[in-house]
Amino acid sequence: MLEVGPGKGSLHMELRRRVKGPIDAVERSQVFADLLRTRCRRDGFGQGAIWETDLIAARLPARDMRPHLRAMGVSVPAGS
Repeated sequence: MLEVGPGKGSLHMELRRRVKGPIDAVERSQVFADLLRTRCRRDGFGQGAIWETDLIAARLPARDMRPHLRAMGVSVPAGS
């Protein structure tokens, strides 16, 4: 699962609690990304990937993320 722009992480932490595992995130703010990492270390669900960049520049694993990107309206080339 991927969250875009988790900010301070309130929803992110709730998603982790509900899935009982790590959630990946794209967060362009280093301050918020660092806060998210700290909060995630404390809950025992493991560390998800956090890309510190804008969504359009994030080097997301295309095979795993294509449905999420398309659902958000991002154009994903066929076969990638």
